[in-house]
Amino acid sequence: MTAFDIKNFPLLKLAFPLVAGIVIGWLCDVEPLHIATLSVVSALLLAAGLFSSAPRWLFGVGATGVMLVAGLFGITCDKGVAQPKWPDEKAVFEAQLLEVPHLGGVSTTARARVKRLGATLADGWREEGDVNLYFATSVEAEALRVGEVLRFEGRVKNPVNAGNPAEFDAVRYMRLKGVTGTVFLPVDGWESLGVGELSWGMRALALRDRVVRFYERVGFKGNALALLSAVSVGERRGFSADLREVYADAGVSHLLALSGLHLGIFYMVLSLLLAFVRGSRALFVVRELLMVLLLWCFATVAGLSPSVVRAAVLFSLVGVGRCLRRDGAALNSLSFAAV
Repeated sequence: MTAFDIKNFPLLKLAFPLVAGIVIGWLCDVEPLHIATLSVVSALLLAAGLFSSAPRWLFGVGATGVMLVAGLFGITCDKGVAQPKWPDEKAVFEAQLLEVPHLGGVSTTARARVKRLGATLADGWREEGDVNLYFATSVEAEALRVGEVLRFEGRVKNPVNAGNPAEFDAVRYMRLKGVTGTVFLPVDGWESLGVGELSWGMRALALRDRVVRFYERVGFKGNALALLSAVSVGERRGFSADLREVYADAGVSHLLALSGLHLGIFYMVLSLLLAFVRGSRALFVVRELLMVLLLWCFATVAGLSPSVVRAAVLFSLVGVGRCLRRDGAALNSLSFAAV
């Protein structure tokens, strides 16, 4: 059995300080001046180890410091954005839906990017952020789509905990999800301004929604529609509570979460279907690149969720490695996806 040697996994050595920086930045309030100082020192060490006759270990120390700074800087920026609160007063807002609205209980829910209109607030208050919108159930609310822009007048409620002993920390949970508040909108409390400019992620979700609606048009409905949507494009919002409980009791809930397992099966099927493409080296490279392209097309249809993107990155590295006739180390590929 070969002993584990971290020197064979250079990307793993970069992933560790990045993760450490994120954890340290989350647990501690690191001053921007300290982050700037560490970044300058790390850059100097990196340059010294790369361009001078200094010991090579300086390059490793500098690279470690750079990744640590990257983790610290990223999580510190996230914490800074999450700290300001919405003012406790009514105002006019514009919101662009970031996801497909879904029916839950007595309301239709969607996450949106919300911006306060009107006069600029004093420092210390939030004017823009991701908010969970709760619409009173109506035909108009159920017809909303990703990217649609709404205007409404109301009050954004900041996340709060009930204050009960050992309760679920809703504030921390929403903060981790990037949600800054909630708004309830009555039937006549909002108006649609049409579809705004769509980001890549929003386009992917809109495409996934069209696929689900295609399933509906060809006759799928109820639990059959929910199951097909979950295993094919990762849309699980149509699952009833009873059906979720059945899969949980059977211990196979993970099959409904689109991730590496599903993309691995997709990659294997593509390999079998394109097995006839053989002969010259050029044809082999074309086949591998075509498989990678189709893999990312599938990831896009599946909504480009983090788990799907992570798996697509890993299988893309496998395909590129095969094109270069080099076997990839699993830990290096995983570390690359993490970074």
